[in-house]
Amino acid sequence: MEEQRPKREVWSEPDFVRRYALEALATLGGEVRAQDITLRMYEGDVAEYRSGEVAVVAKVYSDRARSDHTWAVLRTLTAEGFGVGSPYRIPRPLLRTPDGSVIFMEAARDAPLSPGDAAAFVTGCRRAGEWLAHLHARAARVGAPTGSSEVLADVHEQLAVAEERGVVVAAYRDLQERIEHALARTDRMERVQTHGRFHPGHAFIGPEAITLIDFDRSCPRDPAVDVATFLYRLHTLRLKGKIDAGGVLADAEAALLQGYGRTPAHLDAYLAAAWFGAVLRTLGKRRADPQEREHRLRYSEAQLHRSGAATI
Repeated sequence: MEEQRPKREVWSEPDFVRRYALEALATLGGEVRAQDITLRMYEGDVAEYRSGEVAVVAKVYSDRARSDHTWAVLRTLTAEGFGVGSPYRIPRPLLRTPDGSVIFMEAARDAPLSPGDAAAFVTGCRRAGEWLAHLHARAARVGAPTGSSEVLADVHEQLAVAEERGVVVAAYRDLQERIEHALARTDRMERVQTHGRFHPGHAFIGPEAITLIDFDRSCPRDPAVDVATFLYRLHTLRLKGKIDAGGVLADAEAALLQGYGRTPAHLDAYLAAAWFGAVLRTLGKRRADPQEREHRLRYSEAQLHRSGAATI
């Protein structure tokens, strides 16, 4: 009989700490005592156990299949050269609870990729591109291949919400059809193992290595998806006022592609889909600040045009 899946409130219970957190920390070396372990909880059912300079992250999964998938991805990529000693790293998988509901992995030791230091941020984006090129060049494949339907599902959902609120015009329907046609061509592309949620918030930069976290959505798909996601998220940082609209943003975009080594085919189509979704989300939301809503809408429309959506 499976054990009951642990909830957030049991993570600090002595028995859980001794049975799992202590063992996970011990695998990283050194003597660890239960009374020396500190616990920090985060959103999304994630916790960090720390003893001195050593730390592990525990993540809860309500879906056994998702846990099995993530565990397989982490173990496979570790064997593919993303482990200790490599300049390209992922969280080292340490152990799982018997029911598979919690995965323990080594915590990223380096600083998160942050736009606080412009020069370091641009350099970090280049290194992120190098990390991604290394991933996409691996032969391993874990998970079911995913096509354009995953990307288009979000567009369809946002379009339905916007139409429900009476803010979608015929031109948007025409644009949707053209984006769908462009993305349909990508389904014939060779699939590589992708990260699935590749963006600055999941990158940690150190002098010797760059580490990416969160592999729950990693699977074989078009490599352009990862690149488009990162570029799109750079602009969301701009919308939040965390990077400027001039040199830093442009330099970060160029650095990512430089590190990656090429501009993947159909990148424009995925960027168009991302910005079309952003336009529809903005139209579909009733923001408290009309001026902010207008700003986001105009910015998203400008990026949609920049993506080449009109010529897809």
